[in-house]
Amino acid sequence: MEYFLKEEFNLLTDTLELSILTERGEDSGGVFRDAMSEYWETFYLKHTEGADVKIPTTVHIMKQEEWEAVAKPLVGKLEDVYEESKVTNKKVLNLFVFPDDMSKAEKETCDALKRYVKTCSTEKLKMLLRFCTGSDIIIVKKITLRITPPMTDYSLCPVAHTCGCVLELSRSYDNFLLLREHLENVLDTKVLRMDIV
Repeated sequence: MEYFLKEEFNLLTDTLELSILTERGEDSGGVFRDAMSEYWETFYLKHTEGADVKIPTTVHIMKQEEWEAVAKPLVGKLEDVYEESKVTNKKVLNLFVFPDDMSKAEKETCDALKRYVKTCSTEKLKMLLRFCTGSDIIIVKKITLRITPPMTDYSLCPVAHTCGCVLELSRSYDNFLLLREHLENVLDTKVLRMDIV
C-alpha cells in the first residue's frame, strides 16, 4: 500500500515494478496478476468483513490517504475495463466474423453490414450489440455472421441468437439501404422477441 500512497503515482501512466521473493523466471503478466491478487487478499483479510461479499470496515488507524491508496489500483482496473467495453464503430465491426467462402450475393450482404456498422451512431451500435449479444457493451470476443438463403419475405428479417452471438442475414441484402431499413426496424421496436428452443 505504501507504493500507492505516493501522491505522484499514477497507475495508468507510471511503471509499477514488482518482485516476488519466491518467484523465478520471466513475467508475461502472471507475476503482476499474482502481486495484485496478493495485495487484494491482504487487504480483504485486514480491512473487510463478510464471507461472500467483502465490505470495507472503518479502521481508525487508516487515514484518508490510505483509503485513497487502496482505491488507486481498483480505479485503474475499472478504467481499463471501461475502455475495453466502450462501444465504437471500429470495435463493433472487428467483432464480426464473416464467412470464408462467399458468393457474390453473400459478399454484397457482408459489405452492406460493414457499411451499416461504420455509419451507425453510438446509440444504434449499442442497440445492435444488444440484439446480437444481449448486452449493450462489448462483452464478447466475436459475433458470427451467418448468411441464409431467402425463402419468404419474412426470412429477410434479421435474426440474432444471443446465446451463441450469431447474426443471421439473408443473402438478399444486395444493398445497404435495404439492410439498414430492416435492421433498424428490428432495433427500433425496443421489444426483442425471445424464442427458447
